Amino acid sequence: MNYQGSELQLWTGSGSTAHTFACATSLSVNINRDSLDIACKDCGPYGSSLPGTITWDISTSCLYTTSGSGSGATNHYAEMVDAMIAGTPILCTWASVSNYNEAVTAGGDTEGHIFNDTTKAKSANNLYYGYATITSVELTADNGSVAEYSVSLQGKGAINKGGVGPTA
Repeated sequence: MNYQGSELQLWTGSGSTAHTFACATSLSVNINRDSLDIACKDCGPYGSSLPGTITWDISTSCLYTTSGSGSGATNHYAEMVDAMIAGTPILCTWASVSNYNEAVTAGGDTEGHIFNDTTKAKSANNLYYGYATITSVELTADNGSVAEYSVSLQGKGAINKGGVGPTA
C-alpha cells in the first residue's frame, strides 16, 4: 500500500493535550545508527562492524496558524518557542492517519483546516513515539506570502513503537 505524504502526521503531547503540528506542509524523520569498526587482520580485505548508537531527529514545516478560537486558541509556533527556550523535551508521535479520508470530507474550520486533536494511527505497526528536544524554530513571514515556521527536533532516548501512542 502506498501512502501520500498528507496521510502521515506528527503529533506532540499526550492524552487530552495531544495535537498535530497544525497545518504541516512537510515532515522528515531521520533514524541513523553508527557502526563500530571491528576489522582486524583476520578479516582479510573485508571490513567488519558492530551496530552502534542510534540517533534520530525530526523536522517539520507548518503554516503559521492557530487552532481553536477565543481564549481557547492555541498558537503552535509559540508553544514550540516556549518549549525550546525552557529546554523542555516534548513528546513526538508520528504515524499514518486512520481518519484521513473522513477528515478530508469533514470540512474543518472556516479556512478548511482539520486539526487532529488525538493520535488516530492507521495501525500500531506504523506508530512511533519518543521524546525530543527542540534545536531550532524558524519563522518566515514574507510580504505577500502565508507565514510559515519550521521546527527541528533531536531525539532524546528510545523510539517506541505500537500501541495507541503515549498517554502520559
